Amino acid sequence: INLTNWRLRGQLDFDFAAGTILLPGETIVVITFDPLLAANANLLSAFRTHYGIGTSVRLVGTTLTTNLNDSFGRISLQRPDVPPPTNPTLIPRVLVDEVVYDDLSPWDASADGNGPSLNRIVAGQAGTLAGNWTGLTPSPGTANLAASVWTRGLFYNNSAFDGNSSAANAADDGALATTKTALFNG
Repeated sequence: INLTNWRLRGQLDFDFAAGTILLPGETIVVITFDPLLAANANLLSAFRTHYGIGTSVRLVGTTLTTNLNDSFGRISLQRPDVPPPTNPTLIPRVLVDEVVYDDLSPWDASADGNGPSLNRIVAGQAGTLAGNWTGLTPSPGTANLAASVWTRGLFYNNSAFDGNSSAANAADDGALATTKTALFNG
């Protein structure tokens, strides 16, 4: 996906650089400093070491003046739409996904700034649903999703499609829903 003119808005504002391409299966981690500045080399190294992030994970930076709120917040991912013919310089935005999180039920209160981070665990459903998130050990750049996009199908691991088993077995052949297609490939 070409992320030119894509952006994050809400508790943090971040505009992806023109020409940023997200490859299938790739993750991009948005951090609070510019990882490309030579002056941040030690900070970058310490960040990667602390979270165990290899150099294959792309980090992009923003300058947050405050941290994300531990108790309540909103972050939305927006993509560009086609400019209107009457105003070709206007870039309309389309909401791709959004999370409006909290530390109150039904949200996982363990991710309240003292250890676990809020991690998306269910793909293909709205990010606003609390059941699609859980508190886990912070692991930037990894995906702990219950469903993975494979070309034109969607694999349902640990679901009724594969006998509710997380183990690799013959039932996995039935877990590929060939009738499904990804909203965005990858």
